[in-house]
Amino acid sequence: MTIVSISLTPATLAQLESLQQSLGIGRSEAARAAIQALAEQKEHHAIHPQTHYSASLTLVLAHTQRRALHELLHKQHELIRSQSHLCIDETRCMEILGLHGQGSQINEILHGTSQLAKIDRITLALEPCSNHKH
Repeated sequence: MTIVSISLTPATLAQLESLQQSLGIGRSEAARAAIQALAEQKEHHAIHPQTHYSASLTLVLAHTQRRALHELLHKQHELIRSQSHLCIDETRCMEILGLHGQGSQINEILHGTSQLAKIDRITLALEPCSNHKH
């Protein structure tokens, strides 16, 4: 097996240790299980480029990234149907986006947001739908 070194935020490390303790497994096994679960989730939620979707995208990010996020979202304004901002604490905020469009557009916004620095979490809820606009 290959040994890999990773950097974790204190919060992510605490989550890993909590999983490790609750499942009675080692760190490496917990990390492998998390990676496998994420890969399975991604495969289950494959986004088909030509399919139309309604979706919610939730981002938890550092306040310092709001400008970069705004610039990215401005480029995707046709996809975004609603947006809400919440301050979590002094350093982090949450953006909740309602999206409607083709899978290729949703993939673009996912790729763009995942490239931003200091993103704590990205959560996507996706539902295929007809092309009908409301």
